[in-house]
Amino acid sequence: MPISALSSSKLSQIIKFVDNFKEIKNFTFDGFFVGWRNKPKNLKLILQNSTYFVVVLNNEKIVGFITCIRDKVLSAYIPLLEVLPEFQKQGIGKQLVQKILEKVTDLYVIGLICDENLNNFYQKLDFKNYNGCIIRNPGGN
Repeated sequence: MPISALSSSKLSQIIKFVDNFKEIKNFTFDGFFVGWRNKPKNLKLILQNSTYFVVVLNNEKIVGFITCIRDKVLSAYIPLLEVLPEFQKQGIGKQLVQKILEKVTDLYVIGLICDENLNNFYQKLDFKNYNGCIIRNPGGN
């Protein structure tokens, strides 16, 4: 049975949300970063250098993750939210965002930059659409 055919209660029986390294055995992230020209190469390092992270596991395989960086005073930034395509549209991304937001409730602002086609997803989670600027460094990781 495909993942998309599972009810949310059945899905919750086969996935696990973790926010520590003890339960993560495999740091491969094949299938993530769809459409990126230069895909990050070291998921473990990304997680280690984030203030917070939450990973979704299915049989010890990472099927989704979110990272957050905070200044401990005023603001936090969510640089990455990734869910494997076959696990999308199941509420996993929403749960990942909610779990990260629980860790930064004391801050004034939590920001993120996303592609325009993702604005509605984040707006449903109470993010507001603001103008922003970024540099996407084609040579950087």
